[in-house]
Amino acid sequence: MPLTETTLSKAKGELAAAAKKAGAEPQYAIFYSSSVGGQLWCPGCRQVEGVVKKSFEAAGKPNGTIVYVGNINEWKDKGNKGRTEYALTHVPTILRLEGVGVAAQATADAQGKETGRLVGGQIANSSHLKTLLTGGEVPRYEP
Repeated sequence: MPLTETTLSKAKGELAAAAKKAGAEPQYAIFYSSSVGGQLWCPGCRQVEGVVKKSFEAAGKPNGTIVYVGNINEWKDKGNKGRTEYALTHVPTILRLEGVGVAAQATADAQGKETGRLVGGQIANSSHLKTLLTGGEVPRYEP
């Protein structure tokens, strides 16, 4: 399935809609910096962009939504929704969200429960990314 894109201000609604469409399949929220001057301002985001596309855009691949966290000043703000609503400390970050479907859709957490997270350079590690995408337990990020 192709990747979809959204902004932090629309993320909860967009992720919930994608989860409803996907049913019981896991959803993946991919948090990137926003584009400035035609490219992502975060070097780490630019570094993993190709591997993320390859992992999500082919037929039979998992459902992913790219969520842009804002420009560098918006990201550095401690009140940034990525920081407050998704506990992000770094971009890029990929969250695996599960438990969506009929029961979750009736609750406030219709986008699902986080069951896995990759941060920064972990995404470029093909073993870690494959483990996340196949439902396995990934190592905790240590900055």
